[in-house]
Amino acid sequence: MKLPLADDVPRDRYVPGLAAVNIYTPQTDSDEYTFALAHTLQGWLRFLGNHAHNYIFGVIPEERGTRQQVLQAYETIEGILSDLGFTPQNVCGAPAGYSFTDLLQPTREWNASTRTYSGDAIFTTGRLIELHGGERINPESNLDFYIRQAVQTAHDMLRLPELAAETEAMQLVLCAAWLAPSGEAPELSNSLWYANLTPGIQPRESLLSQGTYHLKEISRNGNMAYVLVCHPTLGSRYIDLAWRDGGYRAEAVGNLFNIGCQADFEDRGYIADYEPEETIKFSFGERVFSASDLLGFPRS
Repeated sequence: MKLPLADDVPRDRYVPGLAAVNIYTPQTDSDEYTFALAHTLQGWLRFLGNHAHNYIFGVIPEERGTRQQVLQAYETIEGILSDLGFTPQNVCGAPAGYSFTDLLQPTREWNASTRTYSGDAIFTTGRLIELHGGERINPESNLDFYIRQAVQTAHDMLRLPELAAETEAMQLVLCAAWLAPSGEAPELSNSLWYANLTPGIQPRESLLSQGTYHLKEISRNGNMAYVLVCHPTLGSRYIDLAWRDGGYRAEAVGNLFNIGCQADFEDRGYIADYEPEETIKFSFGERVFSASDLLGFPRS
């Protein structure tokens, strides 16, 4: 597919297969304008991947950057991606109206005196409404829909790094901004930059996202959900999900002790054990999905 994308490619809705476009193609290399954009984008992603975290959270106060400086870097990347034809909507199906910079807005509180972020990365639905806008949901009236949304997002979150390794497509940072836990986008941008510099040596197996998805719990007001993903050889991973305007987003992703799918399911506690939420709890095997039951990623 020739880059930049033609004007007739929709900018405000999902385009199937767009996230698999590799920024480096023979057509790109022969087009001086696109070639220059791609290399400029590579440099900004390298900056974010290698430096942005220390730039914000540096130990020495005078070496720390400001939130505005980092957001300006994201805005520059957004402009380049837009020139190439990529938006959060047509790449990974983010809700209408969200820009790349919107998706990357930190949900931690900025402390002007220490010039650092503090607090949890993802808050309850009430806090997210205050930060991002949107209406509170009530999954009890349509429980199957919200269960499907939570499990689908868990699948997409595991599929994202696999797809990045397979396609070496840097524009997947847009999807990470929408799906991944807050603060992970700089690290992902670094891995995507590295993949573009080292084609052919990245892992190609799509394994983890092919496991079985067990819904363990969902809060009655839709604030949170918890999905355990089991794979016969790779073990278990848990994904805690928080609702934000337009859909679920991963709050935390991690490995379990891998003592067996059911044992892992039963060993880890429920959301209600450590959060003030009224939840619906499920037993092992009660709400289980396979990857083939879910939509492919990216999804509209």
